[in-house]
This record gives sequence, C-alpha cells and structure tokens, in this order.
Amino acid sequence: MSKTLDSLKLISPTNEEVGPPLQCFNDSELENSQMNDGVAAKFQSMNWHRLKAVSEDRTLPFPMTFRWEKNKDPYINYKIIISKSNTLENRLEYMITDKDSIEIFHLEVGQAYYWKVEALQNEKVLQESSVEKFYTNPTLPRWIHVKRMVNFRDIGGWKVGAHQRIKQSFIYRSSKLGLREALEGKEIDFLENTLNIKTEIDLRAADNYKNQKPVLSEELTKWINLPVRAYDGITEDSSQISYRKVFEIFGDISNYPIVYHCHGGCDRGGTVAFLLGGILGMNQDDLIRDYELSSLAIWGRRSRHSDEFKTLITALESFALGETEKNNWNALCVRYLNSIGVDDILIDRIRMILCEEIP
Repeated sequence: MSKTLDSLKLISPTNEEVGPPLQCFNDSELENSQMNDGVAAKFQSMNWHRLKAVSEDRTLPFPMTFRWEKNKDPYINYKIIISKSNTLENRLEYMITDKDSIEIFHLEVGQAYYWKVEALQNEKVLQESSVEKFYTNPTLPRWIHVKRMVNFRDIGGWKVGAHQRIKQSFIYRSSKLGLREALEGKEIDFLENTLNIKTEIDLRAADNYKNQKPVLSEELTKWINLPVRAYDGITEDSSQISYRKVFEIFGDISNYPIVYHCHGGCDRGGTVAFLLGGILGMNQDDLIRDYELSSLAIWGRRSRHSDEFKTLITALESFALGETEKNNWNALCVRYLNSIGVDDILIDRIRMILCEEIP
C-alpha cells in the first residue's frame, strides 16, 4: 500500500505571476522594417508572385515553463491541468512521467489562466496541489509552430477601440500548409484536433500552383479556394469577388476556427489581415506592426515604406468619402468592403464574432 504523500507544492509560475513573452524574438529585430523612405528604397521590389527564402525563420513561439516540487517516489506520474476557469472547466491536460517541470507552447497571450498538478500512481490521484492563477505575457503576436510551415500566427490579441480586443483561437494566418514538404500525421493532428480548424481558405490561384488540394481531412475541415491578389490588386474584379467571399466566411460562426493562407503568408495573407484588422478597429500603428511582423519569416522584409504597401493604401484611399477620411484606415477598409458587397450588417456580425471585452 502506498503511503500518503505530503502536499504537492507549485514552484512556478507563482500565484498571480505574469510570465515572460511567448515569442523567440524581440522588437529590436523589427528595427530594419522601421526605415525612412530613402533607406527603404532598395527593399521596394519584393516580387510577391515568386517568393524566395532569404533568411532564417524567426516566427517561432517561446514556451511557458511550469515547475513543481517532485516527490522522491520514482513511480509517480504527474498530470498538469490548465484552464481559463478557476473551476478548471474546459481544461487542457498534460501527462508527464518522473519529472518536475514541463514546457507548454501556444497558450494565448495576455490571458489569465489557472493551474494545478496532480500526482498519480496506477491512475489513482495520491496528491494534488492547490489551484493557482497566472497571466501570460500580453506581448504580441501569438506565433504557432508547425513543422514545414512559417509565419503561422493567431490574428487575435490586438486591441480594438478603447475596451476591446480581437479574440484568440478564432482565426489563424499562415504560409501554405506544408511549405516544402507535405505535412505529416503529427502536424495534421495538431491542426485538426488541437487548433480544431474547421475551415481552410486558400488564397492562391490554382493555375500558379501544382497539386493544389486540401491537406486536412475533408470530413473535419472545409477547404475553400478563393484566389486574390495582394496590395492594389484589391481593385481587380476577380479579386473583389474573392475578397467578398472571404469576408462572408468570416461572418458565419459555424466556419470557426479558420486558417487562411497564401504561399508565404505575407502579402495576400497580409492584405486580408489588414482589411480585417481595419474593420475590427485596430489602430494604424498596430496595423503596420502586424504587417511588418512578416519580416521575421523567411521571405525578406515587409515595410510600411515599400512601394507595395503604399499601393494598398493608395488603392484604399480611392474609396474615401472626402479628403479627411483618407487618413482614417479603419473607415477606408469599411468603404472598400462596402463597395464589393460586404455590407455594414455583415461587418457588424464579424465584429460580434471576433471582438471581446478586455478582461
């Protein structure tokens, strides 16, 4: 018969602690994207039609580390329980054998969580810790790491308006699913059963990519091909039809969670992200920062000073109602989407689905 164990002590994170940033980069790595027009000139032609890898991938998440006081009994397993609720409902569970720590990836940023640890022997709980609270660091973005993919991130977490933010775990943007090699079972299982992707929107033109087809199970995930062009390509008739359909998908709660992608996740995907962030209410600095974060992927710099980004803003300005509105990027995104058939009712529905009060 096993002896009664002493209370299990949690070590870190401590109660009410705010964890470290969950990204493997810092803001200094984006400084080269914050250039004046003269210095930026040599980076103006990125040729988003034919991307080439020019740098290492820095779009990587950093884990949160959990530690507890390990029991001396070698036959003890530990169950780590994490939840957004203090009653531990809808919880995440991780099993670990004969260790006193675990690194956990992909927690939502800027989020309050509760956690506890149970010590088990032969599936029987012999000991449990108290439930303690911690906060993940609010630094954005929430990068997602899947082997054979880059620039994979949650579009959520950004502040919109005075008291709201975009919900996390609803929409993800990424490179193609399986960039150089096909995704394998482990990666597919993560997308289907951990992120629970219900809809994959492929923004690539079928005639430009061979063997373009669904990667995920068609029983679990809808694959929808809606080719668009980036930047000033938003004004082309064929792109306008596809952009309208993309936002119609965003307006149907049954489609979530959603992942959308082009090839590299920077330009066509960045244009969709800009339009979506614009109608949700992201400020100009955050819209720029979100766009320039793609500089950390393997495809080279993305800058607010580039010709390509400027053509997007110029294209949107053509939909302004008066000169003063040209400086309001949120209004410009609404005007553009209105012009292609995305009415205010649909925009309000998208806001209802994707925006939440900041806790």
